[in-house]
Amino acid sequence: MSILSDVFVAGLEQVRKSWMKHLSRLLMLAFALSVTIGSAFAVPCTVLSDLILIGNNGPSGEFEIDIFSDPSLLPLTNPIIFKGVEYFRTSVQPPVPCEDPHTGVLHTFPPLSGTTITFTFASDGDAVPRRPFDPFGFGADTSDGIHFTGATTAVFLGEPGWEQIPGTDTWVIPADLSHIGCGIEPNTICEPIGVFDFPGEFLLCGHPLAPCPFSNYVPVFQPVPEPSSLLLLASGLVGFTSVVRRRLF
Repeated sequence: MSILSDVFVAGLEQVRKSWMKHLSRLLMLAFALSVTIGSAFAVPCTVLSDLILIGNNGPSGEFEIDIFSDPSLLPLTNPIIFKGVEYFRTSVQPPVPCEDPHTGVLHTFPPLSGTTITFTFASDGDAVPRRPFDPFGFGADTSDGIHFTGATTAVFLGEPGWEQIPGTDTWVIPADLSHIGCGIEPNTICEPIGVFDFPGEFLLCGHPLAPCPFSNYVPVFQPVPEPSSLLLLASGLVGFTSVVRRRLF
């Protein structure tokens, strides 16, 4: 009886060690999978979505903001040349957050030295299916928008397609741009340039948005397209499944 008991105990110990070995391997594989999933969704925010140009380049040398949106972007160089003016890249504090594929981005810039102007910029995400985007209360789906506060009301000098929300100093690009031949989000083939002029306002050199020289630009980025992330995740899942089957069976 004692011999049988010893054999039984030894067998249980062998089973325990075997399962501990498998459990250890599974935990290692689970960690590897978590890294794969993290890599799939913590993708670099490197795809240019919008460009905001800032400087004293209005018709009479006054303060002006120009907005370019994907797919109608200028080449991301340093400097960027627009209307014969060189715009140099500047860092914003706090920085513009990465544009979320689903909820977009809404960012308020710091007050502009030498002017009475502050502004909030909004840009939609590119995820499919599309979520309605209307942070400024336009009443319909929008692609981009900008809201100004200050003593001077913006004078719009940009391309047709931007619309002002009545009674506000807020301008948006509707998601439906079919009336100007650009299509409907998320399949627009062009977006109008926004040019906002502020007569009598002049940006002072030395502001974070306008270190010398005066003309600067701020890029807004979005993550790499989601299909790439999902492909990476799928590859990790296939690899994880094959390893588990090989280890356990």
